[in-house]
Amino acid sequence: MSADSAPMVDDVTSKDDPWPFSRLDPDRIVLGVGHGVTPAKAPPVRIFLGTEEAQYRAERVFFHSIEKFRDPARVYEIFLMKNLAGFDRRRWRTGFTNYRYAIPDLAGGHGRAIYNDVDQIYLADPAELFDLDMDGHGYLAISAKDTSVMLIDCERMRPMWNRARASTGNKYSLLNRPAKTPGLWGVLDSHWNARDLEYVEGRTKCLHYTALHQQPWEPFPEHYSYHPNPLGYLWHGLEREADAQGYQICSAETPSPGFEPCVERVRAQETPPRHSDRSGSVLWVTLKAGAAATDLDAQWTLLDLASTDRRWPEQHFDHVHVSHILDQVPPADLSWLLDRCFGLAEKEVRFEVKAQSPSGLGSCRWWQDRVALAARRHPEVGWLLDVKDNDPRRVSGAVTSSRLRRLHRKPRVWILGNVGSTHAEVAAELATALDWPFEVKPAGSSGTPGEPGLVISADPATVKAARAVKARSPGTVRHLHIGQPRSSLEGIDLVLATTADRLPARPNIVQLTGLPIDHARLPVDEAALASWRQRLANFPQPMTALWIDGGRDAAGAPGVGYGELAAIARAVRHELERSGGSLLIHLGPGIDQQKRRDFEAALDGLVYHLEHDDEATALVFLDLADHAVLRGTSRLSMLRAAGRGKPLTLVDPHSARRAMASANPLRQLGHLIFGGGTTSRGTPHQQHWPARLIDSAIVKGWIKPDPDESALIRGLAARGLCLEGLDGTATAAPKPLDDLAIAKEAVAWMMRRVASAA
Repeated sequence: MSADSAPMVDDVTSKDDPWPFSRLDPDRIVLGVGHGVTPAKAPPVRIFLGTEEAQYRAERVFFHSIEKFRDPARVYEIFLMKNLAGFDRRRWRTGFTNYRYAIPDLAGGHGRAIYNDVDQIYLADPAELFDLDMDGHGYLAISAKDTSVMLIDCERMRPMWNRARASTGNKYSLLNRPAKTPGLWGVLDSHWNARDLEYVEGRTKCLHYTALHQQPWEPFPEHYSYHPNPLGYLWHGLEREADAQGYQICSAETPSPGFEPCVERVRAQETPPRHSDRSGSVLWVTLKAGAAATDLDAQWTLLDLASTDRRWPEQHFDHVHVSHILDQVPPADLSWLLDRCFGLAEKEVRFEVKAQSPSGLGSCRWWQDRVALAARRHPEVGWLLDVKDNDPRRVSGAVTSSRLRRLHRKPRVWILGNVGSTHAEVAAELATALDWPFEVKPAGSSGTPGEPGLVISADPATVKAARAVKARSPGTVRHLHIGQPRSSLEGIDLVLATTADRLPARPNIVQLTGLPIDHARLPVDEAALASWRQRLANFPQPMTALWIDGGRDAAGAPGVGYGELAAIARAVRHELERSGGSLLIHLGPGIDQQKRRDFEAALDGLVYHLEHDDEATALVFLDLADHAVLRGTSRLSMLRAAGRGKPLTLVDPHSARRAMASANPLRQLGHLIFGGGTTSRGTPHQQHWPARLIDSAIVKGWIKPDPDESALIRGLAARGLCLEGLDGTATAAPKPLDDLAIAKEAVAWMMRRVASAA
């Protein structure tokens, strides 16, 4: 965000209460008219955002989504409703549940206001929502009782929704009366509140991540066991854009409304002097150094943010030392402070903070996550975090250190696995992409690898051997596993898991859609490709590759039946008769002669088709075809087709049977208890404690879940890389898989991280 379009902040009343501070009214962030743009005559777009401190990543991406799609000629006023004083939040599901019903008062009882939950992103200009014709209604929402996105007539709703009622009232009583009042609620287009997989590219204007355990930014790891979201790539894409632009909601020039009151509170304090154990120039960033400034070493430069002159230096320093500040200022200012400190360091940043809680907001892990998030935007700068417990009654974990180091040379890589196995090839592809020297070794290899060293277990059978290699050189060797280890995940430095592996999110687990490979570089038999291209030269275009395996399908349903095979053939024939082209067919070895005869009969009348039983030729067919139709094939075959960017249809004829099974009351009860399955509108059930307990058992290796290929299909479909069923419709234009880039970043980060120590 440029200085010309930087937000202004005002309208705050702070209380002198413990960190992270409450306020009487919402913080107001103003997105002004763009530089050089003629201001529109339309009124400011007012948005009230329900949020809480732990949602700092979601807040930033929410703001960035508005900045991306907003009209630069309009003014947008965004009110952050969090930590508001006087509200009884003990029975709220979130930290902002009832704030929305105080909006008519918070908005002054006049005009319009949009309400949003923080777990949403805009994919269109919110001014379009703000300007809708309300047709005399008091509020617009997708249903009378779903108020997670609303357009509110503040004057009309104020008698029912006001601060007094919202601060003490029950959510359902606040909903029921307006919902039952004729004419008060008006229907809002559902595309302004598309929940999870209701998303349709080009039509969805606001996407809502409703499944709390699938929110991509993982705000509450102490309460939920997170799992991949098929649409997480949209949110992460926005975050990467914000990172690339250096976007922050607040900045040194325009800090949060609570920053100045915080500075006033600490002006009279003094912090002890600091002494560097590093050589080179040092910048000390703090609040009110006082007399300690006179004791600074000669190479130290002081930046006292509590002084009247707190201009940030323009030069860089070898080291930046930050103390007595991060745990003093409002959390809204942490992002820009961390970015500024990392941006001024050439070698390393050292942070000193106090933990205010044993878990959650202000805990040791929370501080580690905050600093690590900022560090990822500055990968060449090392960092050291010292977290001291602020409560002397808590003895355990009194001091926790996290550190990021520099890699001075390329690590040597061992890949433990069978040469030619899928995951061994994936590991080699990853090492090649990282430009690190590697060698594939059998599981029983002995010897000491060179430092820093990385050992990759490419299948479950080699995990034990990889652990032994790491144990021989503790602290210098890192252990990476690809896929589901089918044993304890504890002690493995990094696991690269696919959505099909059914692993929960943990600090040492990175969730990928597919495999970390460059699909465009997959080996191709060039001679066979050329030969088949010549053989098929006279076949009409376009070409469709139909690959049907005789075993279970990708979602685990039984093998293909006689009638089913014929039905697939008839459907494909009908499509080709309509659009033209040719059919390249591969039937797996599990399909007997009778099934093949039924298949041929169903193709009666289709002149241009070619059958082949060899699987290697089937791979060539995938490379030659313009469109692929797969049923029951392997994960790698699906990814090969999807990764090449060609249209892909995955046939799942048993979906109706599974839908009937999911209607079983006992199965529905199981989904409600364990948080699996979907609701009647197709959104995921919320997660409950039994599901979290099962995830803990999976991490410890007590439960070894079978792969869930349907999760992979959902991920590919959400990216527009496949259709589910021959009559399926695409929800998005194809988005390339970025698994390799994500894996490279995760592995490089893991190799630089020094383990925490208490």
